[in-house]
Amino acid sequence: MFIDENIMSNGETSISEKETVQLKEDWKQSLISDDKEVQIWDGTSYDAQTTIPTSLTGIPIGVFTKEGRWASVNNPSNPYMGYYAVTYPVWGSKNFITRVIKWEYLYNPCDNLSSNSEVATDGVVGFKIIDAAEYTYYAIRDSVELTSFFIPFRIKNASIAMGLQSEEQILSYVNRGMQADGKTISVNWRSLLGLLPFGQYYSAATTLFRAIEYKDNNITTSYDYFQSTAAGQKAVYGKLVRGYKMTDNGKYFIENGDTLNISFQVRQPKDLNRTVRKNAIANKYYFEIYERNGTTLLYSQKVYTVEQVRNSYYNVY
Repeated sequence: MFIDENIMSNGETSISEKETVQLKEDWKQSLISDDKEVQIWDGTSYDAQTTIPTSLTGIPIGVFTKEGRWASVNNPSNPYMGYYAVTYPVWGSKNFITRVIKWEYLYNPCDNLSSNSEVATDGVVGFKIIDAAEYTYYAIRDSVELTSFFIPFRIKNASIAMGLQSEEQILSYVNRGMQADGKTISVNWRSLLGLLPFGQYYSAATTLFRAIEYKDNNITTSYDYFQSTAAGQKAVYGKLVRGYKMTDNGKYFIENGDTLNISFQVRQPKDLNRTVRKNAIANKYYFEIYERNGTTLLYSQKVYTVEQVRNSYYNVY
């Protein structure tokens, strides 16, 4: 348990006409406490008898039956998922209302490089919202039930990055994807090439990301191909393309299915050594969760920051 001391009022975002109507009809707003306490739930009082929707799998029942602010962003037993939630009581009853936003960390490794292949496909890094809704716990039924798809949160200032920790492979292709506020984005993004010196190996993800030099990658398509040899990349960029980064470019994420992601291919160039071994890909995630200000109705209160790293692995044969 800790007190979040980073509540800020910056990067204000206006609300839509639809949201204005929802806010006027949302009488439960007056029940929310101004307390900024965020608690990391340890899952010690899970009640297996309580009915809960499958969309909430991985979130302990206690989050929905106890007043407070709850967060879990690095659960060793479920490293692919994180959530942030606010729970408050309904006056005059034993019921509780919870606004929750739940996301998935995407970090699918590329395919293995078999002995007769030079390109490994299907690598992915990103995050995706898998639930953003309001739920009510009804004590009389001992049940958590969906009551609204409107919640006063937005994910903003998001970025994702990946980097190869092997000095023997390079990136040969990337494809970007973004859906924000329920809409697919096809041109409004910002992406950066991650360049690393020739023949350098970084065993720790923190060291790797500190060493990567990011270069603006200004293209008008969602995809990009890079030179197939180390010498070719070095001739164009001065270093090797072994990382990639993408930002939200001012968009925000709130709807189920909203995502920011990069898919990529890893190449074994003919002019670099090839060693049979297991290699790591470091994947980094950063975003901020903003809550609507009860007075200005703007999404200006930063209530939580997520900064995580996950490794994925591929084999070279």
